[in-house]
Amino acid sequence: MAGESGHVMISYQWDAQKRMIKLRDKLKQEGYDVWMDIEKMEGSILESMGKAVENADVILACISQKYQDSKSCKTEAEYAYTKNVPIIPLKIDDDFKPSSWLGPVIGASLYYRVDNDKMLNDSWPGILRAIQRFCKKTVVEETVKAANAEQLSAATGKSVKRRARKALDCSICLERFRNPKTLTCLHSFCKECLLGLAPYGTAVISCPLCRQESNVPEGDVNKLKSNFHLQELIEEEALQEQLTANESNKFTCTCCEGDEQTKAVGKCEECNHYLCSMSMEAHRKFPALRKHNILPFEEEKKASESSSSSSPSTSTSSSVAKENPAELLTTVWEIFDALYNEDHSGTLIKYWMQRQGGNWQTAMVNQYVTCLNELEDDGVISEHALAKRQQQVARVFMQAGQYDAAVTLVKKTIELETKELGARPENLADLYGLASTINLEISKQADFIAEHDEKELALLREVIRNARKCIKLRKGLSGDAHKYKLGKTLVGLTFALSAWIEHGGDNVVSVAEAEVEAKRHIENAIEIFKELDTKGNLADAIMTKGILYDRGSEEQENLYMEAYKLCVEAYGECSVLTSRLNTNIGIMYEDRGDYHEAYKWFVKWGATCEKVFGYHHEKTEKTRRLFEEPKYAAIKKEQEKAK
Repeated sequence: MAGESGHVMISYQWDAQKRMIKLRDKLKQEGYDVWMDIEKMEGSILESMGKAVENADVILACISQKYQDSKSCKTEAEYAYTKNVPIIPLKIDDDFKPSSWLGPVIGASLYYRVDNDKMLNDSWPGILRAIQRFCKKTVVEETVKAANAEQLSAATGKSVKRRARKALDCSICLERFRNPKTLTCLHSFCKECLLGLAPYGTAVISCPLCRQESNVPEGDVNKLKSNFHLQELIEEEALQEQLTANESNKFTCTCCEGDEQTKAVGKCEECNHYLCSMSMEAHRKFPALRKHNILPFEEEKKASESSSSSSPSTSTSSSVAKENPAELLTTVWEIFDALYNEDHSGTLIKYWMQRQGGNWQTAMVNQYVTCLNELEDDGVISEHALAKRQQQVARVFMQAGQYDAAVTLVKKTIELETKELGARPENLADLYGLASTINLEISKQADFIAEHDEKELALLREVIRNARKCIKLRKGLSGDAHKYKLGKTLVGLTFALSAWIEHGGDNVVSVAEAEVEAKRHIENAIEIFKELDTKGNLADAIMTKGILYDRGSEEQENLYMEAYKLCVEAYGECSVLTSRLNTNIGIMYEDRGDYHEAYKWFVKWGATCEKVFGYHHEKTEKTRRLFEEPKYAAIKKEQEKAK
């Protein structure tokens, strides 16, 4: 039967037929192939219905009490349910609540009202977006018949990928999740979408999918739990989409030397190098590289196939093309925006590792500094936008362990903000907080702590000074976002004060004064994160509180283990915070003289750092230096012999 494959099926009870015909006509005008029983039913009713369901990309079910009571409608809907065909429910009576067999079948779907023509028109954009998640517009019958097996196979592959990606889309806005929040029923939605359903002060929200009610903490959607796992999947998907979109025409050959960079037409999977036509040919001829798997980009494969089919004896000439600077600049920021994360841009860092290999940090810094200079020189964006971009890049430099570059850039941005942009409190609070965090990260790189080390004390003074500036500004700002950032700065300042105490303080801030201030700040931070119900940040605060206790003490152990449990619940066993906890717990056992137990935690620390930061990151290199110490080198050797 023509047009049955990949169609939109309309399932309804006959009283709703006139309205469904209008819906069918609107769908056809949009180019969709629509199956409706009044025009496509042939032969056995059950057989036709079965084929219609099996070949449907999606089913629009116009539900009502009569639909629920209809034996035929029940047969259609239940068969679609068993075949995992998506069902989009349309309601013609808002008072109708599906129950019996119908409740479980469509209970996990968002409703669209079609009570009358006006409601149908009002719901139409949402219905159309919902259909677009599952079904593409039909191709005319003649084209379908003429399509060869390869084209049909490709279409099937796209359909499978499309259905896999739908899990990353919010069921309310039907777009990619933004700041996903999870309800008690474990369904997730964009924060902004939930704010539309539950304005500030709403105590209970009904899940748009399953209708289960969830309590809204203090009537604030912002305090619902964030779905960090889903956010990570979205970042990974964004990376893959960027790489797919840009790989064939954005990258240059990484084997060519000099300023004349040539366009890459393929990639060697073993070497992780992008290759131009000439480099690819040389790669294949060199004996040591001959067995490497080289993947040509799609457009190169098509050109090669076309050339070989029309003139087999003609060799493909090399394609040399300079990068378009404006196009490259756009691509850099497109990828940056897709993968940037304020807390830790792990996916963006992985992108640079995969692209550049061992020298990824230098390449990344050079690329972003060059592009920032071009933005500044060309004046293509406002100074406000430039300041924001510089702040984001400085944060990524810090996350990548490029601290000198981060310090330089954040100082430049503070100067721009104070001299040209009016010293806006919110922006200065962010910048002082970032400056404090960068210097704190630098101070953490020291392998040993020595009392009254003036170089370290000078660094810590910068940390403390900037953190206090940030806190003063942040306390004048309202909203949970600022409260959250205030909590993070309080934790960072507490850590800096604990280091200040270890170094013995000075005549400006004594050890006793630092202890009192640190305890006050960390208790405030813990209260903030309990109030905001952010488990990961609470784990960070509790761990930092443990640092203030006597080294190796039982109190310290209890706090570390409590923090570790919360951290794993929030982030899993591979995160930035997990790496820090592994370090601190290892040090705690070291302070007790239990070096074998310390060694176990330091091994975890090293493995986590390599996964989170990369092999060449300063934090990972620090773990390798630790295992060169005689006591741990001996334990390592002992354990290797035992194996």
